[in-house]
Amino acid sequence: MMDGEKLTNRFKKEIMAAKALAKKKENQFLGPTHLLFSMINDENPAFLDILKYTECKTKALKKSLSAKLDRLPKIKAFETEIFPSAELLRILEECEKIRREKGDHFIPTETFLLALSR
Repeated sequence: MMDGEKLTNRFKKEIMAAKALAKKKENQFLGPTHLLFSMINDENPAFLDILKYTECKTKALKKSLSAKLDRLPKIKAFETEIFPSAELLRILEECEKIRREKGDHFIPTETFLLALSR
């Protein structure tokens, strides 16, 4: 099971930003799309360097993620609690597995990209 205390402060900040995005978009579930979109918008240098190194077209990715976010189901309610999606939980568990394999003490945001690819 993943221990949230093992996330770097930056990763925790990204999750909070993604949660705020999900709330703004009126989505009940926080998914990897929210988190990836938030990470790209935050302009985290290490994260963006990885995307650049892999020749990712960041603008096209942002546009695609934004379109996917717009298609997610909306919950029209005054106060909606945001829950992590099963897909996001699986990816975060993969992040924890990678952390253990590498012998790291913490999980940086870059590990999220690696976990997404598995």
